[in-house]
Formats: sequence, structure tokens, C-alpha cells
Amino acid sequence: MRLNNPEVKSACVVFFLSFLVYFITLCPTVYTGDSGELITAAYTLGVPHSPGYPLYCLIGKLFTLIPFGSVAVRMNVLSAFFASLSSVMLFCIVLRLVRFLNPRTQPVMRILPSLVASLTYAYSATFWSQAVIAEVYTLWIFVLLLSLFILILWAEKNNDRLLYLFSFLYGAAITSHQLSLFFAPGFLFLILSREPKIFLRKGILLYMALAFRAGLCLYLYIPLSAMSNPVINWNKIRNFNGFVDYLGRKQYGEFRQNFSLRYITGILSLNVNKIKQGLTLLGNEFSVTYLFCVFGIIQLFLKTRRYTVFLLLCFLFSFGSIVNTIDGSPLGIYISRVFLLGGYAIIAIFIGLGVYSLAHFYEAKRNKMLSLGVIVMSAFFPVVPLCVNYHQNDQSKNYIAYDFGINMLHTMEKNALLLAQGDNAVAILAYLKLVENRRPDITVYDNVGGDVFKETFFDFSLLAPAERAAFVEELLKKTARPLYITFGHELVKTLKQPKELVGIVYKVLRDKEVTPQERKERYWREYRINDIFYGFLDNKDYLMREIISVYHMALGTSVFAEERAFGFELFRKASEISYNTKLAQELLAMHYSLAGMHAQAIEAIKKIVITHPNDAQAYYNLGVAYAKAGMYKQAIAAWEDVVKLDPGFINVKEYIMKAQTYLSEGKPIH
Repeated sequence: MRLNNPEVKSACVVFFLSFLVYFITLCPTVYTGDSGELITAAYTLGVPHSPGYPLYCLIGKLFTLIPFGSVAVRMNVLSAFFASLSSVMLFCIVLRLVRFLNPRTQPVMRILPSLVASLTYAYSATFWSQAVIAEVYTLWIFVLLLSLFILILWAEKNNDRLLYLFSFLYGAAITSHQLSLFFAPGFLFLILSREPKIFLRKGILLYMALAFRAGLCLYLYIPLSAMSNPVINWNKIRNFNGFVDYLGRKQYGEFRQNFSLRYITGILSLNVNKIKQGLTLLGNEFSVTYLFCVFGIIQLFLKTRRYTVFLLLCFLFSFGSIVNTIDGSPLGIYISRVFLLGGYAIIAIFIGLGVYSLAHFYEAKRNKMLSLGVIVMSAFFPVVPLCVNYHQNDQSKNYIAYDFGINMLHTMEKNALLLAQGDNAVAILAYLKLVENRRPDITVYDNVGGDVFKETFFDFSLLAPAERAAFVEELLKKTARPLYITFGHELVKTLKQPKELVGIVYKVLRDKEVTPQERKERYWREYRINDIFYGFLDNKDYLMREIISVYHMALGTSVFAEERAFGFELFRKASEISYNTKLAQELLAMHYSLAGMHAQAIEAIKKIVITHPNDAQAYYNLGVAYAKAGMYKQAIAAWEDVVKLDPGFINVKEYIMKAQTYLSEGKPIH
């Protein structure tokens, strides 16, 4: 391939324009969610959460050797690098398909639609968000699109070596993320429609299987790493059954069923509401430009049904199946949004083909002005997501996650123990302690039994909440080390031992121990919180807003007794920032209730019910709030909803009976 070829130059332009934007907006350190855990796993060649990301860990280890920036920045660059390569692969796919549609098309008619498709995808909200932080999705999309491109080449050239290469790459794509399995129906269709009797040919199936298994062999990294007892070692795999459970996501319980069954059958049960939700998601990613994909589908169908059905199958299974299983909760939507990136890539391909089809239509009608108009107009398509999504995805000054971890470590005394729960606390602290070696005197215990932090003396994940609290109470008797609990940890509610909020963590008290007020105030003065209250209050990232709201909730809790008005102001601000998370609304409702402001408490809990419609605890709390306000009919209705959601919910049936008894008497329920 000649370097002065305009198509090669255009591919380089795609890489440069996308990488430049990613680099400018790159997060300068660790981010929220899995970021800290994945960085740590790659840096130490450990085992991340199931089903494991061996290719990411191995390539990530190479990127950690880059001689500039922190380890976190190097891993963020990895995401940006493969995001740009993914955009290049998208460019190549559209270029190939346009050439197939019309081999005599002028270079500009091939190149421009390919540029539009690749850069529109590059600057789409979700893909861009993954390109500037340490996450697995840009590498996965690159390997997936590379395998798709190779399969299209095979369909054109019918070269068996290309089919073997595809098989290897597809195996590697599955190890990068199991969501690649949703492309199997489309891939299989293209192979069989191109050569129906291909698997009857001698040796072809064997060689494909061997190449596919060679790609899957990347999974061997998981048990090999686990055998070396790395510092981060999810599931602590000891045998073959443990390895199978790890790959099958057994520890996720119901989620495993969702992934293996509901995702596969989801495409068969799409309803109108889910279709509307899917169209809304597409609109959020591509604005109105995704409507051009209709023209692309029509143009491709008129030329070849094979490629049309192939791409539609890839889209329907990779997008439709997942949309149909999104449970509607804020956390469910947040987690699932990145699962749709494969489907978004197919839409971007159709957008590129749509641009070509319109330009070609007017060119065929000898209306060069309209054809030129389509080309000029479409050239601005990538500018729309670039401008719309820039502010939200500009993480260049975002130290919130890093400072959150630093502030937690700064708050704790020497040789402290910390019981941590949640991705934000566990993953960020994993990076700070295991990569940057911050506060080696502090021992952190995660809530899943030492999967992230090796130090563990019990498997928290196997214990009921009450048993966990009892175990911690026994621990207090065996050690004199200071014990802390992260804000929002379930132990804050269930542990009977006295606790006090010190900064943004709770300290478990011994023998009437009290932290001096001056020290508590000093922590807040020394915290790195400028951007928390000013720079990122409009952030749309679920976990980022959770961190920001923790500061507001913690400070509000600290000042509420003496400065009630200021405390309420902070609680309300926390509920606005973290508008679709439970903790902020629960805390606001609790303090409203303590102040006798029952109407406000009810409204706060109603917000939880709206955002978490399947949460029995939310309906239970709503019933309690109604009962305290003397609204027993409404309380009974709320508790009856609890029974529908969870028939075994403790005491709820007894409360319903009490409410029915007290309806006429107006007595409070205790």
C-alpha cells in the first residue's frame, strides 16, 4: 500500500484528529469505577474482575513501561490509542463497502463517507468517554472491528488464510470482552451465505477451530497469573472448576443469568417501549445523523442482501438484545451503556453508507450541486458530536477520583484498618496503595472477600449483613488498630459499635473515644475539594456524581447538629447532584424525618421509588414515612408493593396489619 495514497493519508488523518482530541481531554489520573482496579491488574499482571481481560492486562503492562506520566496516565493513553485505531478500522470498513457498492466511485466519494462515519463514532458520547480513561472497551472495539474487516476481505477474496486470521482475531475479541459473542450470528451468516458448503471442505473447519482456540488461549493468562498469587486476584482461582466459574461470572449471581440467557433471548421479545428506548439511546449518541443509516441500509440492500443481513444481524444482536435487558435503574443504564458500543459501531457504518447513497443518488441524476451539497453538509456531521460532547468528556482537569482516595487515606490514623465498599472506594484505593504505594501502614479490606486487596481473614461476600456486622465486632476485640468504614458502607447501619463521622470516613469508637472537633475541621480544611464544589457539579457520570455527593453528604452530616440550615442545604445539593442514586435521597429523607418534616421526607423517598421502581426497601421506607405522617392508607399501599416485590421482606406484613388497626385510632407505628 502506497503511503501517498489518498485513502492511506485519510486514514492517518482519522487517527490524528481523533487521538488529538482524546489526548487533549485525557483524564490525568485514575478515574471512577473499574479504572483503578484495571490499572492495578495490568501494572502487577494480576487477575481483574471476571470474566477477565487478559489482552488488556498484557498490552496494558507494555503501556505502563512508557517513560512519561503516571501509571494511570499511561493506561489512559492506551485507551485513547486503541480508540483512534478503532476509528481507523471503521474508516477502512466503510471504505471497503463503498468500493464494493461502486468500484468506479471517485476517491472523494469513497473517502468522505468513511471519514464521516469514523469521526462521528470517534466523537460519540459513550465511545469518547471510554477513550480518555483506563477501561477495556476501546481495545475490545478495535479487535472486534479488525475481525469484522478481515471477514469482509475474505468474503470478497475467498482466501482461506483470511478466514483463519478472522477466526484467531474473533477468539481474541471474545477474550477482550464476551460481548463479542453477540456478533457470532452475523459472522456465521456471512460465512455460510458466501460459501454454503464451506464447512464440508476438507480441513477448513479444523483449521478455523485451531485458529479460534489460539485466540482464546489468551484466557490462559488468568490461571497462570492466579498461580503466581498476584497482589490483585479476583476469585482466587485454584482449579479448573474455579476457572470455569470465573469465566462464567458465577460470582455475579443473577447478572450471570441475565448475561447468558436474557441477553441471548432478548432480541426475540423486544416491545414498543424498548424500541423507543433504543431509538432514544441512538439519538443521544448520534443526534439526528443516525437517521442517515436508513439510506445506507436501503443502498446496501439494493446492491447486496448478503452484507445487509450480515450487518443487521450484528446490530440486532449486539444492540437490540442488550437494550431489551436494561432494567431501567440508573445504575443498570450506567453499566449497560458501554455494552452498546458494538451496536453503535454498526450504526456508524450505516451512517457512512447513507452519506454515500445520497451523494451517489444526486450524482446519478446529474445534479452535481445537490451531490456536492450532501458532501459538504455531511462533512459537518462529526462537528456536531464533537461540540456537543466536548464539555462532558473533557476530563483533562478531573482529579476528583484521585483526590477522593488521597483524602480518605489522609483522614485515617497510622496503622489503621479500613473496611471499604463500592467501586469508587475499593478500586481507587487499589491504585493508590498497590501502584503508587501510598500509606502502606493502612490495611484495606474490600467487601468481596479480598479479591482486590489480598489481606483478608473472612469472605464478606458469603455473609449476611447481620453476620458481617457481628464478625467486625469480633474483630474489634482482637485488635487495637484504629478501624474505619467508608461512607455509605452497609456497616454504617448494621454495626452496633459506636461510630463517628471523621471527614469522609466513619471511625469506629472504643471506650468512649471521641475525635477532637479541631481535628475534624482540620481534615476539611486540608482536603483537596476545590473542584468538587465548583468544577464538576454538572457531571453526568453516575459514579463521579456519587463521589461529589459524598462530600456534600459527609459535610452536611458533620454540621447538621449545630448548623441545621446549612446541613439541609448540603443534603439538598447532594440529592440534586446525585439525583438518581439512593444514598443521597435516603440521607435527605432521614434528616427531614428527624426534623419532623414528613412531607419533605415523603417527597425525597418518592424520588428513589421513581428511579428504583423494583427496590423493595425504597417502598418500605416510603411506607414508614407515610406512617410517621399519619397517612396510613398510603403506608399500606406502599407496603403492599413491598410484598409484591419481595414476599419475604422482614416485618412488612406485620406493619400492614398495625396500620390497618391504627387507621381509625391515629396512633403512631413503632
